[in-house]
Amino acid sequence: MRVAFFILSVAFATGCSCPSARTHRVSEDWNDDPKKYGDTFDWHKRSPTELLDLLEKSGDIYTVLGLHHDWVRASDVDALVGRLDSNTPCAYVVSAASSKLPHGRSTVGREAAYLLEGYRLHYYPPQLSSADFEPNREELHQWYRVWSTRK
Repeated sequence: MRVAFFILSVAFATGCSCPSARTHRVSEDWNDDPKKYGDTFDWHKRSPTELLDLLEKSGDIYTVLGLHHDWVRASDVDALVGRLDSNTPCAYVVSAASSKLPHGRSTVGREAAYLLEGYRLHYYPPQLSSADFEPNREELHQWYRVWSTRK
């Protein structure tokens, strides 16, 4: 925590803006390298749409370590809503805390809805598995129409 504060203080003092940094709090942070457990995604530098791209290239599941608080941002919402209706196959997202693994493949639309749910709840993943999440695309589109008028 002190190291992160120091780095941010130095960056602020030197006028450095780091638009690619996705600073957020991670609960249940693991002491080991997340890559050791299959979570190869760089949560501090990459966006939700980049996660969707990774899920398309992954196998049947992608394991996420910890809860990423406020990782999905308002600036990500438009792109995620644009992918809600995609039927492109991709991996399910499963929390490392889950005791069951889904079978088969998810879709980019389902995972985009799962990411939007994470935005709305302020943490991702919002459930133990995206396979257990039943997206209501109509409700999400309605929410988006209201949300986008308040930006």
